[in-house]
Amino acid sequence: MSMAKFNKALDAMEQEESTSSVAMAFRALDSRMDSLMNVCFTTGGRLDRIEGALNLLIERSTPKSACVFCSLAENADSHHSGRCPRFPDPVS
Repeated sequence: MSMAKFNKALDAMEQEESTSSVAMAFRALDSRMDSLMNVCFTTGGRLDRIEGALNLLIERSTPKSACVFCSLAENADSHHSGRCPRFPDPVS
């Protein structure tokens, strides 16, 4: 049922004295449902932004090797780029 038909049905119910209180209750419920839907849509947008921010934090907080030449698995001794055993110091 579309909202236009729903509102017409409520108008017809309000014309009858026996169902006018029910129609008023439905109108109050309808306005509260609209408010609830607005809250849900707003929260959904916020959750999308929060999810994006959390994914960025997870990506930025992954462990990284201190050596630019070695992967994290190869850098078991936590050496930095200046002390990489794969590329010894050419001066010495």
